[in-house]
Amino acid sequence: MSDAATANEAVLNKEYLGPDSLRDELHAGLRDEQVDLNTIKEYFTPSAWRALQTRMAALRQCSWLCGVCAKSVEDVRSVGCDRCLLWFHYHCQGLAGNPTQSLYFCSSCKRA
Repeated sequence: MSDAATANEAVLNKEYLGPDSLRDELHAGLRDEQVDLNTIKEYFTPSAWRALQTRMAALRQCSWLCGVCAKSVEDVRSVGCDRCLLWFHYHCQGLAGNPTQSLYFCSSCKRA
């Protein structure tokens, strides 16, 4: 079952997600401090929520990696995608300068 299907089923059936519902790898975009996981807390068992919080703390301590080349974006001109929340080096996105739009979408999200 996909992540979306699991979440939709839980919402519809008012079921709680247990620790076994957590994926091995969390999406890197979750480390963005604008992502508020508390909006989904009610769908987790207490043990699953603690497990998620522990994994999120570890994820947020890691440096951001480019979504294309998987190298650090620290100290290099980079841009975050407003759809997938991943970060990219300018050169990995073919950007010569700052994006002109107020919202930026990476090449993968533009195609979606």
